[in-house]
Amino acid sequence: TPRKKWVRNPGQFIFVQPVGNSAPTKTNKLLYGSAVGYGLVQGGGAFVTKVHARSVQTILAKLGYLDAELNSDLHEAIEVFCTRGGNARALREMGIDPTTGKDIDEQLEMMRSALAN
Repeated sequence: TPRKKWVRNPGQFIFVQPVGNSAPTKTNKLLYGSAVGYGLVQGGGAFVTKVHARSVQTILAKLGYLDAELNSDLHEAIEVFCTRGGNARALREMGIDPTTGKDIDEQLEMMRSALAN
């Protein structure tokens, strides 16, 4: 059978792998194979979205940080997302902290940069 080469992301897609943050019970570790497996299942599954002007808002909404009712403040959604354990660690490793942006446009640009990498 012929093998196809994987093509690198040309920069127009964002891959998101949500991970739950609740500690698994011993039973859940056994059921899902590990704490990591449990976290992946709790996260609800990976998804891909195209990079566009509102991609940050789309991702934050899909992850539950932003909606039209109780969580409608974009600045607050970015701050909460950026301070969550795994997110904060990953952003720190990239040297990016969107919460330091002077205004919402700068924060959005930092978030787009982080999510696209």
